[in-house]
Amino acid sequence: AILFALILGFIFFDEQPDEIALLGIVIVMLSGILLMMNCENFSGPINLGNPVEISILELAQEVIELTGSSSKIIYKELPIDDPQMRCPDITMAREKLNWTPKYDRKIGLEKTIKYFESLMREGEI
Repeated sequence: AILFALILGFIFFDEQPDEIALLGIVIVMLSGILLMMNCENFSGPINLGNPVEISILELAQEVIELTGSSSKIIYKELPIDDPQMRCPDITMAREKLNWTPKYDRKIGLEKTIKYFESLMREGEI
């Protein structure tokens, strides 16, 4: 969505704008994976996502606002295999690894936007 807003001027999302979006920042997810790898006598699976839910529409609007884009939101048909449950239960990660996401969504989006803007300035994308 960020690249669409920065480059193309539109953001696609499915017909259900109230559908839930969950975001995880790669570096934060990796910190949880490393904690799990170094934890003796523990094996997964374990959820490391961000349990804060927002709608796809809210996410698209936030990306447009943070990028300063004038992008339009375009609705498209919901995929048949679209998952119904998105919110991870991170109780085990919190209890066994003392892990929780370290950034909120806005900080993560801002960092991601800055990253893509720098790639655009350098001609990488």
